[in-house]
Amino acid sequence: MDGVHVMKRETFYQILLHCLPSGSRGGGEKQGKQLALPFRVLPWDSEVHAVIFVHRVVGFPKGVYFLVRNEDHFHDLKQATRSEFEWVKPEGCPADLPFYAY
Repeated sequence: MDGVHVMKRETFYQILLHCLPSGSRGGGEKQGKQLALPFRVLPWDSEVHAVIFVHRVVGFPKGVYFLVRNEDHFHDLKQATRSEFEWVKPEGCPADLPFYAY
């Protein structure tokens, strides 16, 4: 936040991957991959998503992005947002990262 330093796109994606939960869906089925603590110990699915303003990431367009932390909510989230929200993954986004550009 010093106006000088920047982050590599790959590093940024790694940080986002560690923000994904992996709580159970009941019956022992997991919501997603076991990516990071503390999410892997929670017995419930994620109900909170993240809207992120991205800037100072090398090769990444500045703007507003949405991290869907429970993909079961994707359709409802898409319906609840403005039609201008494009819901497209940015270039180089890992296939297993539900991260979308505005």
